[in-house]
Amino acid sequence: MNKNILIGVVVTALVLVLGYAAFKNNPTDLAVIDTTTNTQGTSTSTNTNPPNTTPPPTTTTPRAIAAPSVETNIQAIISNSTALVSGKITPNGAQTAYWYDYGTNTSITSHTSKQNIGSGYTPIAAPTNIISLSPNTQYYFRLIAENSVGITRGEVRSFTTNNTPVVSGKLPTSQTITATNITRGSVSLNGKINSNGTATTWWFEYGENTAFGNLTTFGNINSDQVTTSVTSAVSGLKPFTKYYFRINAQNQFGTVNGAVSSFTTMGPIDLGAPIIKTNNPTNISTSSVTMNGRLDPNDSNTTYWFEYSDESFVGGIIGTMTATQTMNGADVAIGVKSDVTGLRKNTKYYYRMVARNEFGTVAGGTVSFKTK
Repeated sequence: MNKNILIGVVVTALVLVLGYAAFKNNPTDLAVIDTTTNTQGTSTSTNTNPPNTTPPPTTTTPRAIAAPSVETNIQAIISNSTALVSGKITPNGAQTAYWYDYGTNTSITSHTSKQNIGSGYTPIAAPTNIISLSPNTQYYFRLIAENSVGITRGEVRSFTTNNTPVVSGKLPTSQTITATNITRGSVSLNGKINSNGTATTWWFEYGENTAFGNLTTFGNINSDQVTTSVTSAVSGLKPFTKYYFRINAQNQFGTVNGAVSSFTTMGPIDLGAPIIKTNNPTNISTSSVTMNGRLDPNDSNTTYWFEYSDESFVGGIIGTMTATQTMNGADVAIGVKSDVTGLRKNTKYYYRMVARNEFGTVAGGTVSFKTK
């Protein structure tokens, strides 16, 4: 082999080895990656977030609004002149109304009245009582639903009336009541239901406009003809945002809607570092004092304490810290304090309040006092 070529290969290999060693000892390009090796095994976990930072919040892609999905049930409760028919509808995110077409042949040209069922993405029962039918007659029917996107027609089913007396009953009644327990991201929705003698299902719709778009879980009340108060807790709301809601009730005779009401969640819109103020001391004696402050945790769990010294906080230098205390997340300012002992008599002291949550650490202004 040519001598110059051999020397070039050796030099190249040496550069690669030295470069790898230097990179291994000083991986500057990976400064924000924290890799931890489990010495009890071979697994390695990697945290790709910079130290002491909070990962960005995850976001949920809004669900697409679509025409309703419809399913006509085969079963029906039949009498000599009525038929209790039912089906299921998924509103698919838009305010949806439903009705039944029916008739003595497959052209089914007659229609029941429209009923509003909601706007969520959960399948909802859709019952109706078809009346004024002829006895001992075959009828065809299908469920139809409509929202702002389109109309969907269910499967055609059939039933035959008989000589059984009419099934008696009536729709429930519903009343939307003022929302309570309103916070930055949650609320209690309230209403009243009377089943009017038939087992009844109820739920709330809510959203940022009267198209709603969200449903609570379904509740049930028995057939007692008494007015029952119901409530549903809702979370995951946006802060400082107006919401509309209403209660819906449904029994085998159909669906009724309560009046639309509204509420506004509490602020602030954005979470942030705590808001604090150092207040004047109280209970000053020869060796003790009560240090006071005011704290707004800004809706995040917050730790706070007082720092004090017999020298002013030049350059941010402090002498002593009190024990830390914790306040749960809230959006209200309250007074806080710490009793300090072991001070020297006839001595001037300086102190300030400090608080920390996941969004930052803040220090209040400096206050002074002199022991007796």
